[in-house]
Amino acid sequence: MREMIKKNKGVIRFLGVFLLSYILLTALYRWYLVPETVLDVYTQWVSKDSISLMHFFGEPITHRIENNTVSLIYDNTIIAYIAEGCNAMSIQILFIAFIIAFARKWKPTLLYIFYGVVFIYVMNIVRIALFVMLLHRYPQYNSFLHDIFFPAIIYGSVFLLWMNWVRLFQKDKTNE
Repeated sequence: MREMIKKNKGVIRFLGVFLLSYILLTALYRWYLVPETVLDVYTQWVSKDSISLMHFFGEPITHRIENNTVSLIYDNTIIAYIAEGCNAMSIQILFIAFIIAFARKWKPTLLYIFYGVVFIYVMNIVRIALFVMLLHRYPQYNSFLHDIFFPAIIYGSVFLLWMNWVRLFQKDKTNE
């Protein structure tokens, strides 16, 4: 047993750091979300930036904040809602925990986390804006767009960020 633990020390360390980081960040985020009946500030930022992007592309969208959601409105018809789950914070937490689990030096790790979180934020803004614009034109594809296409884009982007980090991590490891 000891030999197996010694042999897999790196994997065990990675899993331990990843799980601890993920649990801690998720707990902090859940604490931030209390009370759940009010739209949190981060989701408001995501909503505002998504709406601004749609306005930039000439989309005549309006919005209304109702309790803990933002209703997006075309021609007096609610086309979509933005709620806490749309803000990509849980994806950012997952990204951060993975990067921390591979950390060796704090400065490049923190810079990459910052870069990655900003990248995910921007990708999410674009994702929401495109989703709403496509949903307005092709409402029959709602399930495909919401449940498959756009999650694949955001998770695929995070996967590419992770792979880039592992590649950089491996370079750093070989330089030591």
